[in-house]
Amino acid sequence: LVANFIVALAKPKKLWIPGGLLMISILVGYVVAMFWGFQSDVVGKIVAITILTLPMLFSGILFAGLLRTDVSVAGGLAANVFGAMCGGLLEYNAMMFGYQSLYLLAIAVYIGALLAMREKPTPALTLD
Repeated sequence: LVANFIVALAKPKKLWIPGGLLMISILVGYVVAMFWGFQSDVVGKIVAITILTLPMLFSGILFAGLLRTDVSVAGGLAANVFGAMCGGLLEYNAMMFGYQSLYLLAIAVYIGALLAMREKPTPALTLD
C-alpha cells in the first residue's frame, strides 16, 4: 500500500533508484542475519521489522511503477503471480541451505529481473 502511494505521488520515470535500494536492503538484511541478529527488546524489534520489510517496499515500488506504464495490466498481474509462485518454490532452498541463503537467492533473481527490464524497457520507464 505504501509503495502504491509513493508511485502515485512521485510517478517515478526511472527505476534504478528503487532497484538499487532493493539490492541494498536485501544485502543489509543478509549481513544482519549472518553476523549480528536482532535484539529482543523494543528497539531491536522495530529495527528487525524495518530491515525485514524494506525489500517489500522497494519491490512494491518497482512493481507498481512497471504496472503504471504497462500496456497490459492483466499481463503484469499474471507475471506477478507467476513470480510469487516461483519465489515460493525457491523458498524451499531454505530447508537445505538455511534462511540466510534466501537473501543471496533473492539478490540473484532480482538482478536477473532488473537486467531483463533493461533489455526491453517500456517507453516511459527505464532503468537508465
